[in-house]
Amino acid sequence: MKINRPDNSGPDKDKETKSRGRPKSKKNIIDSNEKFEYETIQIIKKIREGDALAFNDLIERYKRQVAAVAFRMVGDYDEAEDIAQMVFVKTAKN
Repeated sequence: MKINRPDNSGPDKDKETKSRGRPKSKKNIIDSNEKFEYETIQIIKKIREGDALAFNDLIERYKRQVAAVAFRMVGDYDEAEDIAQMVFVKTAKN
């Protein structure tokens, strides 16, 4: 039975890569990071202009990263979620 792998990590990966072109280059990754950073700056500008919904975008963008850092610090998932929430509440106040 053949298993479909959505992440293209199977033995046929090289065949697919050759047929579609080169894998992502460092330049593409840098461009992607720059785009992410630019979008974040635009969200922050909207927040400063008073757009309340933009803060939700910021939370969605960073909630996993903030919770992951908190989890590494405290080792408890529920506490990490509480810490992440406090971080965003304090951010909203400032």
